[in-house]
Amino acid sequence: MSTPEELFEAARTEAPSAAAKAKAAAALQVGAATATAAGTGALATGVKVVGVVLLAGAAFVGGMQFEALRRPPVAPIVVQLPAPPPALPPAQPVVEPLPPPEVALPQAPAPKPRPKAAPAEDELTRELAAVDRARTHLRDHDAAAALVELDAYERAFPHPALGTEARLLRIDALLKAGRRPEAERLGQAMLGSDAPAPVKQRVQRLLDAQ
Repeated sequence: MSTPEELFEAARTEAPSAAAKAKAAAALQVGAATATAAGTGALATGVKVVGVVLLAGAAFVGGMQFEALRRPPVAPIVVQLPAPPPALPPAQPVVEPLPPPEVALPQAPAPKPRPKAAPAEDELTRELAAVDRARTHLRDHDAAAALVELDAYERAFPHPALGTEARLLRIDALLKAGRRPEAERLGQAMLGSDAPAPVKQRVQRLLDAQ
């Protein structure tokens, strides 16, 4: 940026403007007319007047330019732009509704296991099966097989519920197998016991029949 001294020097050396030149020309014409009227002696005075006018015009023009340069610079006009619109909030994620929970269907109750037979009933069933096998052998005239089945029965059931029936079958099997002495000993023992009368009658009929 130029200093005030440089600006003043430029104003002094600046050429007069067209308006200043016009004023000077008019002054010269006035001076010439005056010189013609006043004569030669007045010519010199007119020239001096013209010179003074020219210098005054130049000084006036230069002063005007200097004053214009001395004026403070005009502050720039600041144009305020409108504030940008507020930022939009971030889009919320779309949450899909969860499917309804599956309702568990009631299951059919599991079948209850069949209660196991009581030990006494199970043992009685096995006793009946063993006695029936011995009776079947006697019907088939196989006394030896019937005796084997009755021996197994006595070992399997130390306290049998069908002991009386098993002894009657044994007397019959011994008699048919030709082992009468053993059959009579067993028969006499049953006759002397407190067995019911129908049982004793069956023992006596077996001994008398063979």
